[in-house]
Amino acid sequence: SDSKSYIPIIKLPLRGMVKQDRSKSLNALHSKFLDLLRRNVIAEPRFIELISNNTFGFVMGEMLDNIEEHAQAENVYVFAQYWTKNNSCELCILDDGQGLFGSLSNAGRDVIDSLDALKKILNMGLSAKTEYGDIRRGMGIKSTRAAITNRELNGEFFVMSGNAAFLHTVSNGEIFVTFQDYSWNGTVVMMKLNRPSSSFNLYDYVR
Repeated sequence: SDSKSYIPIIKLPLRGMVKQDRSKSLNALHSKFLDLLRRNVIAEPRFIELISNNTFGFVMGEMLDNIEEHAQAENVYVFAQYWTKNNSCELCILDDGQGLFGSLSNAGRDVIDSLDALKKILNMGLSAKTEYGDIRRGMGIKSTRAAITNRELNGEFFVMSGNAAFLHTVSNGEIFVTFQDYSWNGTVVMMKLNRPSSSFNLYDYVR
């Protein structure tokens, strides 16, 4: 329905797919999700106009690229909610893969647990894959966080993997948490974007 202000949970099973089919399926999910978001969820045209520098496409693409390259997930889930009262949109992407610590440790990176892996990805841009002449994948997560939580979007960025989580909001700053009795076997990323007061340029924050 065109009146919906949310996208219910979309599940993409990846188990048993070869690499080429996984890539095609994730790209199709990316396109479908963005199309639904722009047509059915965000009913306020000014919101889309002000963040028109492919912001949604970038943040979605970075997270799905990580899943394709590193997660070894069997399933991917995405959903979204637009809050009309305060002109904000929340996106969530999660997978049931090996998690950030598993990805880095299996690539031979110097990490000791989920919290250490999370800190090194967010603060240093550490990645399981580094290619000369190209951006390090960990820098994509770092840049996404910087874009979402800047003074223009005034948003929120949350990530959880294993028993560690991170929340960054403009009002409360950065918070790292370790859970004693709970762990997620994979990675959860939640992003909240508020409508900026003027045109937002994503590429001011991409490094």
